[in-house]
Amino acid sequence: MSLESGGYSDKIGNRYESRWIAYLLFQLLEEEHAAIQVEPIGDDEEGVDVLIKEHSGETRMDQCKASNANNDHWTLSLLNISGVLNKADKQILRDIKEFNLVSPLASSSIGALLDSAKNSNDNPDDFYKYQIEPSTPRIKDFTSICNYLSLNVNGSDTKAHIFKFLKKFNIIQYNSDRKTKEELLDKANLLFTDPSEHVVAYLRSCIVEEDLLRHLITSSKLKSLMESRGFSFRVRPQDSRILPVISTIQSEFEDSIKPFFISKTLIKRPELSEVVDSLNDNLVTFIHADAGVGKSAFLFNVYTEIKNAGSLCLPIRLDRNMPETTGADNYGKQLGFPYSPVFCLDYVASDQPKVIILDQLDAIRWSGSHSHCALGTCKEIVKQALQLKRSGHDVSILIACRSFDIKDDQEISAWLENIDEDVEYIELTLLEEETVKQVIAPFVNYDDLSLEQKRILKIPLWLGIYIEVSKARDISPNFSTKLELIRAYWDKSYRELNQKNINTIEAENFVSQIVNNMDKTNLLSIPERSVSSSQRSILSAFISVGILTSQNKRISFRHQALFDFKIGESMYLMAMESIDLLLEELGSHSKQSLLKREHLKLSLIHISEPTRRTPIS
Repeated sequence: MSLESGGYSDKIGNRYESRWIAYLLFQLLEEEHAAIQVEPIGDDEEGVDVLIKEHSGETRMDQCKASNANNDHWTLSLLNISGVLNKADKQILRDIKEFNLVSPLASSSIGALLDSAKNSNDNPDDFYKYQIEPSTPRIKDFTSICNYLSLNVNGSDTKAHIFKFLKKFNIIQYNSDRKTKEELLDKANLLFTDPSEHVVAYLRSCIVEEDLLRHLITSSKLKSLMESRGFSFRVRPQDSRILPVISTIQSEFEDSIKPFFISKTLIKRPELSEVVDSLNDNLVTFIHADAGVGKSAFLFNVYTEIKNAGSLCLPIRLDRNMPETTGADNYGKQLGFPYSPVFCLDYVASDQPKVIILDQLDAIRWSGSHSHCALGTCKEIVKQALQLKRSGHDVSILIACRSFDIKDDQEISAWLENIDEDVEYIELTLLEEETVKQVIAPFVNYDDLSLEQKRILKIPLWLGIYIEVSKARDISPNFSTKLELIRAYWDKSYRELNQKNINTIEAENFVSQIVNNMDKTNLLSIPERSVSSSQRSILSAFISVGILTSQNKRISFRHQALFDFKIGESMYLMAMESIDLLLEELGSHSKQSLLKREHLKLSLIHISEPTRRTPIS
């Protein structure tokens, strides 16, 4: 195929290159490559239109040529005159994986020579003796290549040089015709729900229009960019790609936190910039605080910040996704990945900053049946990240845990001591006074509160509960302890359930069933199937009023404090009936889980409360 000379030829060439780039970008979205760079700079620039980084770490280089003057095929002479041979040789000498000339033009004898080199025993001398020397035309071609590359035909290293060149040089015949256009449209239809023509048009133009020239583009970065431009990826059953799993986990994390912001607003905390800086400087950033201080909401803030800055982030809530067996690979499969989450993130974003968030590490220690293997899996994830970090990969881990567990759990504290030089500890503080003032202003004057009330409302969990109770009553509740505040929240919730035709006794029986199930299994979430079909409407009502949440077909309380209150109350009632009943519930010292001991403490708080009242029906 030959093209007209001048401007028309340039336009056709650009159109051809844009179609090939779109083809490569579709492969990138399919995670067939680690990253792509169009019009690289420096040593990579000479003779190269597209640089492709493979998952193996190797580099491939493509040069696009839509035409070659009036010729309809490539010969060695034409490859030399066009400068392709010398530029390809320079790049191949840099130990790249391969150099591809992408063109609609066919190749003549050079194509057969390239195939022979790729189908040899990898010995340059044998290649020349058995696959070149017996053929006069091949000897002539071999000699021509030597001359074009300014090599001495009889030089000691010439055979090895030419053999390496022929093995790594390829001519890919790619036609810019109706067939390849249909192939691109089919790819678009497979991956997107949007009109295929719009997707293809975007991929052909986005490198220039989005100022992506000379930028290394990962599949994660391209996917995020396209989503920000309104494109919707198609969900495919049994999808083996990694990015859809990451997107699902991200959505689950967002859905588990965003609906419960205080007054539907994310309160930004002063520690945000410190944590972001720490992620850039340290392998592990460890956020700790007392219960209810808003660690998960704060992690959401960090997650949003680093994601918007271009990091690929995998936020895992361990209370919702507890490792069920030992090993990072097994946990990856549990989450939907083919293997360890660490290596999966590196696979799709090797040259992009990567952050794994492990929220609710303290949830592990409450689940006695899984705690050892779950913590072992978290250790392995950090160890793998450390291996990548030391190999020059941009990866970091963000962990959140209760301050109490860092000191009290011997296994956690011993592990952290072993990796201490790679960990930065940051304590999340209580809310600032001015923030609390603004939030509660519609219901009460901050200055009218007691010192204890002010202290309680600086804790995000209790501020959120206070606001919900206040909104339901349209007046500030009267409270002096956290216990009174959470009881007011339960009372408010029971009234809302009453409005949904669920009476208080029915609601309390259902709560007891859920609490007992969690207590027996030592887990903070239980399968939806544990709720009978006749109770599904009650479950839906509990979710709608914000007591329970459902995700991945598992039920959990909106916050562990709601669960703790109910089980503490249950143990209090046992103690009021008979101390023997309470001791039987606790079990022997050797069989008591940490969760059980925590609940005993809560029951004692119930007992010590000066006045008690029954829930309002």
